[in-house]
This record gives sequence, C-alpha cells and structure tokens, in this order.
Amino acid sequence: MQFISTFDIPAPISQAWDLLGDIPQIAPCLPGATVRPLSDDTYEGDVAIKVGPIKAGYSGTATVTARDDQAHVMTIEASGREGSGKGSAAATITLRLAPVSDQATRAEVTTDLTITGKLAQFGRSALADVSQRLMDQFADNLARQALGTDTAAPAAMPTGAAPAARTDHAVAAPGTSNELNALALAGPLALRALPVLGAGLVGIVLGALWGRAKGAPAAPMSAPLPPWYFTMPSGQDSVRFPL
Repeated sequence: MQFISTFDIPAPISQAWDLLGDIPQIAPCLPGATVRPLSDDTYEGDVAIKVGPIKAGYSGTATVTARDDQAHVMTIEASGREGSGKGSAAATITLRLAPVSDQATRAEVTTDLTITGKLAQFGRSALADVSQRLMDQFADNLARQALGTDTAAPAAMPTGAAPAARTDHAVAAPGTSNELNALALAGPLALRALPVLGAGLVGIVLGALWGRAKGAPAAPMSAPLPPWYFTMPSGQDSVRFPL
C-alpha cells in the first residue's frame, strides 16, 4: 500500500532538513511514540495503539539507508512486530524537501507499507481517514517546535540555530498515557482504524511522522461502518496490500 503526501514546515529548508533528520527530537510531536537512537542512522522504538476495544503495541527498528544533504532526499527502511500477537509491519519511506519561500519548506513523503495482524483487517480508506487526523496534530506540533513555541516538546530549535544534540535515551511523546487512542483522534471517524502506525516504531514515527500529514489529499473513502463490520475471512489473520 502506497501513500504520497505533503505538509509544510514554517522554517527555511536547511533548518527543516536538520529538524526532520533528528528523530528523537521530533518524536514527541507524535502521541504514543517512544524512540531510542542505536546509532547515527538506526533507531528503535515503540508505539501503543488503541482502536476501541482493540489494543496493539509495536516495537521495531528503522535505518536511514540513503541521505542526500544537497538534494534534501532521505530514504528509510523500517520494520516491526506486534508485542503480543502475529502482527508485523514493514515500510519504505522516502522524504523530499523543497523550499516554498525563504521561511517555509514543503515536505513530500512516499510511504510503501505492508502490515499483517489484527489491525490489517481495517481498509485503506480507514487508514487514510484516521491517520490524516493524527498527522494534522503532528504537523501542528512540528510547526510549534520549528517556531520555538512548543514548551511541551524538548528544546525547540530557534530560527538559525543548530539542531539539538541527539539523546542516548528514549524520548516519549508528552501526555498522561503511553497509548495512542485512535478513537479520541478520530472524532466522527472514530469507528475507523490506524494501521499506519503499525510500522513498528519509527516506521511510523518516520512514516507517520512524515506520512499522512497536513495538506495531504485524502484517499477515497466510504461511509463510516461499525467496528463489527470489519472482520477477517475465516482462518485469515493477515492481509498484504499491493503497492
């Protein structure tokens, strides 16, 4: 399953590139995510997802496999597994930045996602609907951090300043719960799911971070359906979406 999306960052392209490249720094912008750097190019982390009565926790790793600081293009390979159950996920994320003006940057993200397990029963339109709302929140948090007005996030980066040093410990999103409650985010779409976060860690924190963000066109959607409508075929507990 492939998503192509865009969102804007109120910062010059050099600052936006440094900010998006510092995963632990921006992880608090995504509710429910915890990230730990393993090396300069590899991260591990966790995300807890709650969709009504369904709960799922994913753990995984992501590696920056290609990075062009001149062209502002980055590719990340991520994979993860559900903490309890048979679910797994893998994602390839390509990030491209382009200047909109001297003080604004547009990010384009292409995410190829494969997911199995209990969250795979929800369809592509459900994923797009709820993840759009989540990414609206992420984009708002990221904008506040870029502008230096987010007091909840660690050390926001003022204009022209160097990116904050990477931490060697886990960074969690602020809040009273370690779970991402998709229903609370979904509002009238509360009966839909959030499998995009199943990329395990940073697959999400990266795919999601850079995935369905503010300004992205929504996928074609059907009318909301009750949660009991989404059932797997008999004997099937996974599904692969064609890219």
